[in-house]
Order: sequence, then C-alpha cells, then structure tokens
Amino acid sequence: MIIALAPGGATSNMFTYLFKGDVSLSISLTAVVSLITPFTIPIIAALSMMFFMGSETEFSLPIIKTIIQLLVITVVPVALGMFVLSRWPLFAAKAEDVLKWFAVFFLFLIIVLIVLKNRADMLEFFAQAGFATLILNILVLAAGYSIAKITKLNQAQSVSIGFEVGIQNGTLALLVAGTLIGNEIMMIPAVTYSLLMFVSGTLFGFWVSRKPDKTAS
Repeated sequence: MIIALAPGGATSNMFTYLFKGDVSLSISLTAVVSLITPFTIPIIAALSMMFFMGSETEFSLPIIKTIIQLLVITVVPVALGMFVLSRWPLFAAKAEDVLKWFAVFFLFLIIVLIVLKNRADMLEFFAQAGFATLILNILVLAAGYSIAKITKLNQAQSVSIGFEVGIQNGTLALLVAGTLIGNEIMMIPAVTYSLLMFVSGTLFGFWVSRKPDKTAS
C-alpha cells in the first residue's frame, strides 16, 4: 500500500524524457501530485495498517506529524523550484539537468546501502515481495498508458501518464516505511519495487516507443 500510494518523482520524469514522452506534462503531474500525497499517504496508510494488521499492531503512523513532515519534504522543494524558475529561468534550466540525475543517483545510493546492509536476506526479500511488486509495476504501467490512449490522448502524453503512474517515488516510500513508521519489514516492497521498476520501466519504454501515434493527426 505504501509503494502504491507513493507519487511519481524525478525518476518518472527521467523515463519520460528518455522515451520521448511529454516532459512538461510529466513534470506538471509530479508537481501537482506532490501537493496531494502529503495528505493522502498518511491517512490511507494508517487506515491500511488498521485493516491489514489490526489495532493491536505495535507500529503506528501519527497522521498530523506525518502530514507536516511530508509537506516539508515534498511541497517546500516544489515551491522553491517554482520560485527559482520564475526569477532565474536560465539558471533553473541548467540546474534541472544536474538535480534530475542527482535525484536518480540518490535513489540508487539508498537502495545500494539497503542492499548492502541486508545482502544476506535479499533473496528472501525478493521471494517475499518481488513477484507482487513486479506485477503491481507492470499493471500500473499498462493501466496508465491504456487509459490515456482510451481517452484519445496522443502518444507522448500517454507515455508520460504511463510512467507517472507506474514509476513510483521509491525514496519517499522508503522514508515513510523506515523512518516515519520505523518498520524495516515494510521497506522490503519499496526496495524490490525500486529495483524492478528500472527493468520493467525500460522494457515498457522500448515497447511504447515502437507503437505509432494514431492520434497525431
């Protein structure tokens, strides 16, 4: 549930750029969703924990505290970015390329550190959550792209929505599970998803890049 609730991030923007999607749409969706998820993640995650784990669970998610923390983590950077873009557009354009790759590198760094820390248990992690997270990733990639096509959006927009729905912000999911909730077991799906989404996302990108844009006219 945590990885499903996580928004798309810089990684979805990167995939959109690499596979010729609508980058402006992808960035706009990331910005809008970043304003919404600080409220949706704590509430739905807390309700999910009560439903799946029961009220007796030793782990809890303080909703108000989590909302404030996520607002600081997600909304403040977006607001700062919009302010810098409005005041210094040339500097913002140059910084965007650097920061975009830094965000991807930071995600890789977190995953590598987690893998190194739990290297003896990684096979067990994938046995527990690998198949489920892979199926989730494939389904949401296909669903986002297909729904966009059904609603007559063009190819570039459909690619953007597919990646925005299917490529989740693994860093944020790891933060919620490992820091805000404090449960390392809940971090396992975020780890497996973050690793698998690069493979499935790349294959998905090559697949959609071969499809003609029937709405181009």
